This record gives sequence, C-alpha cells and structure tokens, in this order.
Amino acid sequence: MARGSEWSAQDFAKELRKIRRRCDDLTFGASELRDDIYRVVVRCAICKSVDFAILTSKRHRYAGTDYAMIGGIRGICEDLIMLSYIKRFDSEDRNRLIMLIQTMNFRAGVAAQASFFSSNNPFQPVIGGDKDKATLEGDVRSAKAELSAFWKAKGVARQGGPTVREMAEDLNIQSVYNYVYFLSSNFVHFNTHALLRNGWGDPEGPFRYRIGNFDGYYKSLSVFCSALLVIGFCYAFADVFVAGSPEEEVNALLLVISEVHRWPEIVTFEELNKDPPLFVFSHALRKVAVEGGEAIPYGGVVQEIKNLR
Repeated sequence: MARGSEWSAQDFAKELRKIRRRCDDLTFGASELRDDIYRVVVRCAICKSVDFAILTSKRHRYAGTDYAMIGGIRGICEDLIMLSYIKRFDSEDRNRLIMLIQTMNFRAGVAAQASFFSSNNPFQPVIGGDKDKATLEGDVRSAKAELSAFWKAKGVARQGGPTVREMAEDLNIQSVYNYVYFLSSNFVHFNTHALLRNGWGDPEGPFRYRIGNFDGYYKSLSVFCSALLVIGFCYAFADVFVAGSPEEEVNALLLVISEVHRWPEIVTFEELNKDPPLFVFSHALRKVAVEGGEAIPYGGVVQEIKNLR
C-alpha cells in the first residue's frame, strides 16, 4: 500500500503543480481588498488548497508527518463548503458577510489573547492588552449580534448561521461532507479509533504506538482527499483563475484519480489484522463495468464537486 501510495502521490503532484502555476498571479491590491473581500478570501482559499495538496504529495523526512497533515484537510473542506454556500448571495451580501465573520474572528482572537497574556505573561505587549476585559467582551458580543442579525434576515435562526452539514446538504455535496469532512474531523476531535489504530505489533500484543506506523495509509488519504478539494475549488471558482478555468489540468487530475486502485477507507483491513483484497482486480472490474455501459454508483463525489460550478 505504501509503495503504491508513493507512486500515485507523484502523479498527483505533477498535475497539482500545473494548477498551482495558474494561481501564481492571483494577487490583489488594497483597493480590491476593500471593494471585494469575498473574492480575495476565495483566492486565499484556492492557494491554500493547492499548496496543501502539493505538500501532501511530497516525500517527508520524518515518520509521522503524513499523519500530522490530515487535520488540515478539515479546514480546507470547510473553506470549500462555506465559500460555495456564500457564493449564492449577491455581491453586497457576500462581502458584508465576509466582513462580519472577519470582524468576529478578529475581536474574539484579540479578547482571547488579551485574557491569556494578562494572566500568564503580562509583561509582553499584545494587541488588545491596553483594553479592559469588559470592553473586549463587549466588542465580541457586538460582532456576534451583527452576524446573528445578518443570518436572521436570511431566515436562519442559528446565531452563527447554518452548520457545515446544513450548508453541504443545501449544496448537494453530501458525499464531500460524509467522507472528506467526517474522516478529517477524526483527527481534530477526540477520537479513540484514530488513537488506537496507531498501535502496531503481534495480534496478541504487545503493541508499539507511533503515529508513523500507518504512514502509507495517511499518505494515500491526505493526497487523495486534498486533490478532491482542489478539484472542487477549480469547479466552484473557475472564474478566479488566471486565463479562465483550469479545465485541462483538472481533467488530467481526474484521470489520475480514476486510475487509483484503492480509495482510502475510513476503517481499513490492515488495522483489523485482515489481509486486504487485491484491489487491482476490483479496479479492473469497475472499469469493465463502466466501459460496458453498466450503471454503477461510482464517482458520485466527483460529480457533486463538478456541480459546484
């Protein structure tokens, strides 16, 4: 599995770098930052997604690095879902919402750091350190109230807006949420499954726990999922790229995905001490069925992200 994942990682990297070259000119000036903050945030998210995907495809010097990459996928997935959802608003509402979120994030960050440093390292100057606790907390409440009012006007009762799941369902990208978001969330929340699978050894024990024990799996998972998210950004925000949609590059990346014999599972045969099947055969059977015109439920997640355009 590890050898296959390393080989496919290089194939992914080749196509991802082509897409990244289309992002190099995604710069913006201060005037655009003021006038179209939503588009600027989209550009930032695209570059983050592509850079991260390229990073996952690299060979890392230290065991366990691939494990550490997984948590980043959740944030990128949330970027894609949130920005795609906001895209449906008119320009004025898009920009207003982004500014409201930015204001709330900024004020909450200032309040948190002021509280921490005042209690733990009061001699270090920090932004917000010159304000009293009541003022900082009032600023946060004010930002939350404005954000809540925005969503209430849109018919959303929840103060912070719809949940990520609700947005994904509204966008009809449930497979993205149920697979990519769910899987990566296992590594940013307390999850006994994610912890215990790091043990490796004889079936009867003892087991040695190291995050590098499952590197081949984590490499495959991070490369595959991050590539799916890059494709999602390419379809959802094709107009943001230099010289239009990177359609040719995306099609090449989709071709690489179609040749992956084993998509990374959430629960694997290996961690249950079971011999994995020969995935080359199941992959061949799937290709024969598709070429023969047989209707099979394959690649729905790809079609979902294509529909984001």
